[in-house]
Amino acid sequence: MKILYQILNELDYLSKDGFLFSFSINGIEKQYYAMPFTSKEHSSQVYLVVQVSNSELSNILGSDFLLALAKAFRKQNFHKSDMDKNTTLLIECACKDGEQVDHLSKVQIEDDPYYFKKYVFTYSDLELRRAEEYIRNQKATSVEKFSYVREIQSYLSNADTFASYKTNHTNQPTYAFFCELVTKVPIFPLRITAVEEIKPVVDFLHEELEKMPSTDINALDQLLNLVPDFKETSIENVLSCWSSVIDS
Repeated sequence: MKILYQILNELDYLSKDGFLFSFSINGIEKQYYAMPFTSKEHSSQVYLVVQVSNSELSNILGSDFLLALAKAFRKQNFHKSDMDKNTTLLIECACKDGEQVDHLSKVQIEDDPYYFKKYVFTYSDLELRRAEEYIRNQKATSVEKFSYVREIQSYLSNADTFASYKTNHTNQPTYAFFCELVTKVPIFPLRITAVEEIKPVVDFLHEELEKMPSTDINALDQLLNLVPDFKETSIENVLSCWSSVIDS
């Protein structure tokens, strides 16, 4: 999937030649394609990207899927022994619109300690379409060199979009896609939005009093009558009492 591949490349993970691996389950031969990415800075750190369908998630732990992948991986020309303990398997799982994600299998796969550290990146067809459409539009209007990482960082840090997503995930398929993506790629650099410093209650009250006319200074006396012991009273209660004083 292009978006994921581009992100790994931007984060200095170089793609290697992909390879096939196969195994049998219930007498049926299954074949998958693995795309490896190795770190430019630390060559032993590897991401293996494999795409499966939602209905196939339940077969990953109950079959030779991981064993077959591990064996095929070790046969690759670029493989080195110290990669085995530094390889992350990223399973891409596309779901049809309206299909329920197999969350149980997803959690079991990610909790499984064998062969690789594993992440399951799930998304619906709609989420993928919207994300790809958003990226195309942004690339078309970008006046500087386009960056997938920077664009996704900017999108996820939009407070209004997040609020809409938090209210109802289905409102924001693009946000849902990018949010799931960055949580499944641990090396993705999240942008931390600066938050306003939380003020101590004393400082807050001091600022509020400075805003008030001098004739209203008795408001503090009223607050002290309502809250005789600040140390034993919750912040929420102090602020509630203060609001009742200044509104009276």
